[in-house]
Amino acid sequence: MAEPNRLQAVLPREKDVIGIVGGFPVRLQQTATQVQGLPRGPRVPMPLVSQISEGMGGIRIAGGAPGRNGMLALLDPKTLVTSDVEVVGRDCLTGFVELSDIQVAVNAKGVLFSRRRGGTWTEQPAHQGACTGIVNVDNRTFVTFGVDGLIHIWDYMCKKLGTLEGHSAGITSGILSTDGNLTTVSTDRSVRIWDPVRQRQRMFFKGFDNALVAVHSVRETTVVLDASGQVFTI
Repeated sequence: MAEPNRLQAVLPREKDVIGIVGGFPVRLQQTATQVQGLPRGPRVPMPLVSQISEGMGGIRIAGGAPGRNGMLALLDPKTLVTSDVEVVGRDCLTGFVELSDIQVAVNAKGVLFSRRRGGTWTEQPAHQGACTGIVNVDNRTFVTFGVDGLIHIWDYMCKKLGTLEGHSAGITSGILSTDGNLTTVSTDRSVRIWDPVRQRQRMFFKGFDNALVAVHSVRETTVVLDASGQVFTI
């Protein structure tokens, strides 16, 4: 049975919202409650898109072929056509960030890749099992999280600074709010809010009926999606 066209990630912009539905970038209406329509226009030259992010080089998409290779590319927000596609690693990329002149990516095998812009990628282990995401904290720090339920804090040289523990199952998604707090959701059916600078948990919400699969910030509201497609706001 085909996967439902569930919203996986979202990049709010001034006039529209670019999201991921069914593994492909689409343009969405500005609403957190439903996804309008199916993917339209040229298909991106990669089997699966995991993340859309806006950085110094423009809009980047990370993805690839699960079990085969990771891919990184630039995305034209008007046409949703990709360019400058490059292969990174041997499994699907699940996230990408830029810190000053450092680029960092993670993949579904728990590997962390880093390089100076335009340089050669190096790799190191990051998580036991798949990395499910990576988030910029500031220009010198980022966090990764994964199916092991852990959040690792790294500096811009990819040296681990600490680990946040609290989730009892895999973390599926995470975002950084404007006040610097990190919000993560998990298949343990909880939402947890962290201070990544002081390396401590600030609060948590539990009692959801289903595993939580995504968290987004839409117009200063935190939006959580569960595995059944329900939407919650925090």
